[in-house]
Amino acid sequence: MGIPGPVTPVTPVPSPAAVAPVAAPGPPASVRRSRRRLLAAGVTVVVIAAAVVAGVVLTSGKGGAKHPTKSPSAIHLVVNSAARIDPSSNRLVGDVPAGDGAAGIVTGAGSVWIASTGNDNVWRIDPSTNAIVAKVPVGFSPVGVAFGDGSVWVTNQRGVTVSRIDPRSNEVVRTIAPAETRITDFPTAVALGGGVPDVWVLASGADTVWKIDPGSNQVVDEIEVGPGPTTLAVGEGAVWVADEEKNVVYRIDPATDKVVKVIKVGALPVGLAVGGGSVFVVNKADDTMQRIDPVSNSIVATTRLPGDPTAIAIGEGSVWVATIDSVLRIDPGTSVVVNSIKLRPTIAALAVGEGGVWASVYA
Repeated sequence: MGIPGPVTPVTPVPSPAAVAPVAAPGPPASVRRSRRRLLAAGVTVVVIAAAVVAGVVLTSGKGGAKHPTKSPSAIHLVVNSAARIDPSSNRLVGDVPAGDGAAGIVTGAGSVWIASTGNDNVWRIDPSTNAIVAKVPVGFSPVGVAFGDGSVWVTNQRGVTVSRIDPRSNEVVRTIAPAETRITDFPTAVALGGGVPDVWVLASGADTVWKIDPGSNQVVDEIEVGPGPTTLAVGEGAVWVADEEKNVVYRIDPATDKVVKVIKVGALPVGLAVGGGSVFVVNKADDTMQRIDPVSNSIVATTRLPGDPTAIAIGEGSVWVATIDSVLRIDPGTSVVVNSIKLRPTIAALAVGEGGVWASVYA
């Protein structure tokens, strides 16, 4: 598919060995919350997304503070781009401009996909060249992206729909929404996989989770959660939803579509990721990452972060957390920060795959 207008490519990375996730009126005053949650809460992710400190204290569990390895200096990235970090060297190796209003980011089908809220597109990046290869028009104000069941799934926040993209044609093949919606429902985060069936979408304005059957492309259930949901993730046999008003994480049983556990976490949880037998949550107001044991449904470790975490992802044997000016690499077993890559400006979401750690840079 052709791309209107010039696209500035990033110099390709020499080889995998060397290299080694709107301009529109705000919500009505009647809508609760200031919508300070990131548009890329999905943000998937994630979405998600402080300066490096002298040490990071593991405040729960045994062991003292450790000093993470630091990258030499902060690198200023292009606004509205997909930045690529090489996980073998912990260095920036690419920065791909991607439209206006970079939001959610995900890897899949041999590509990187990044939502652009400003021009209602999803951009497809070839990781072998670090270049845009397709631009896919979707709904109004896309924010969250996820990959699974052979498709890219996109939440359109202002359009109150979910777009399903076929990566073989780079076209939307289905547009999905519940039978009844409101303009303030605001679908944001989307997730699937991890051994959990179906596609799960957070309608943050309605305080509900949509369950989509990928076979029928229909919303088959809407599950009520608390008054301030920010993001969601799937894995370990459950759907996990963070709530910024109650400072909790809800566990939903995908078989019954019921909330079966409410777990107290830190202040203003904005990011969730599942992997390595644990659920990880980052809390923006108290600058922490917490590890939840899905067997006991309890917090088993808390890590102090430099400040203002915005996004989280898991891959390459690590947990990756974006803060106001850094991407932190964290050992999932010890919950200790082992490296800090200083990047500016703000990162909305993170994804790991296709030979890199990918950051959606939005402001």
